[in-house]
Amino acid sequence: VTFLMERLSPPSTGLSGAFDATYLNSLTTIVNYITNTKNAYAVVDPHNYMRYNGAIINSSDFSSWWTRLAGQFKSNSRVIFDLQNEPNGIDATTVAAAMQSAVNAIRAAGATTQLILVEGTSWTGAWTWTS
Repeated sequence: VTFLMERLSPPSTGLSGAFDATYLNSLTTIVNYITNTKNAYAVVDPHNYMRYNGAIINSSDFSSWWTRLAGQFKSNSRVIFDLQNEPNGIDATTVAAAMQSAVNAIRAAGATTQLILVEGTSWTGAWTWTS
């Protein structure tokens, strides 16, 4: 289930502000339909290339945002968290730190069993972190 972070977290309130209630309700409805009605897995996939409102996302905002989103789905074992679709053009150290902060935030929010997908810095490949 792909979405732009700006739709869930409008630029007027930023990444650390409250989620848009209408959009969150729609996202939750879709995820619950997939996981509960269809008994399938749903990948929650912010599709922003590691940017928000045109700027590279910092680790602090990223972990705060994921704490709140993971809290919404922590009891749904069929939710898979894709931390950020296709980060690119950003130093691998920066991306790795942000991704680890998000993993830590998700687990701390109580989502302790769900799969977490971590993408690399070359659009999708984690293999680029080694060079």
